[in-house]
Amino acid sequence: MGLDVVQLTRDIVAINSVSQRSNEEVSDLLENTLKRCEFEVERLEYVDDNGERKVSLVGKKGEGSDGFGLFSHSDTVPGLEGEWDPFDPVIQDGRLFGRGSCDMKGPMAATITAGAQIKCRRFEETILYCHHGGRRS
Repeated sequence: MGLDVVQLTRDIVAINSVSQRSNEEVSDLLENTLKRCEFEVERLEYVDDNGERKVSLVGKKGEGSDGFGLFSHSDTVPGLEGEWDPFDPVIQDGRLFGRGSCDMKGPMAATITAGAQIKCRRFEETILYCHHGGRRS
């Protein structure tokens, strides 16, 4: 499956997933994307101390008990929104600007895009993708 890494990054950045909120919406997008890329997805949910639903995903591609793991998180730090909308990703001078575009939503989109291109029959071991849904006390 050919994913557009820039568009996927924009889609992920556009979802407000600051750490105090639920990350369910961004996790839904990631789960659907991983499934379209032929990952088996396990969804793990819990409610944090503030009553917010948090979701972690484990995506597996291929067979085997060992493998190669890729780990990311979708929550972002809160910030002061005043002069810009951090959840309206903008490309300017060849760079994408938006909350989480460098840490960690952009790298997460790149990881998923790379994983989508891997044909499992080339490997004897599993490729594992883990999405951490937020900090857990």
